[in-house]
Amino acid sequence: MTKPDLLKKWANENVDTLGKDVIDIVDSQTKLWSEKKPEQENGLTPIKGIIQEAINQTKEKSSSAENILAEALLKAGLSFQRQYPISPYEKPDGGTGARYYLDFLINETLNVEISGEVWHDKEQDKIRDTYLKKMGYEVVRFPVSQVYFDVESITEHIKKIFDRIGG
Repeated sequence: MTKPDLLKKWANENVDTLGKDVIDIVDSQTKLWSEKKPEQENGLTPIKGIIQEAINQTKEKSSSAENILAEALLKAGLSFQRQYPISPYEKPDGGTGARYYLDFLINETLNVEISGEVWHDKEQDKIRDTYLKKMGYEVVRFPVSQVYFDVESITEHIKKIFDRIGG
């Protein structure tokens, strides 16, 4: 198996951690890499460079709606943590990783997600939400379009939930 094939296999096995868009970018980048075969890129091995580039491209795409909501939450006086890692698991190298990242964690149990942009798939969201609810999180999702056009109602809804759960 070639290095690009091994990378694609690894990326597809880790889609829950990386996200589908990262996998798509890795696929396209490994194709280019196998055609060009660069020795090193930015001081990293080509495989590490490909993965980092895919992650950077995906973060750039997903940040605008999250930034809008973050600003609205701050104006409403709500504190939160963004991209909060949960459910640690043991990696093959002995380290730990996060199975999921919450878009916004408020008051240790309220998970606010923005759906419909880069990372989300309806079927995967259902599986993820069920898992998070079993772990004690309250999960609320808003479509990205609502963030862009009606962030005030989202903020009000979040404040009501926050008050209800003892914020």
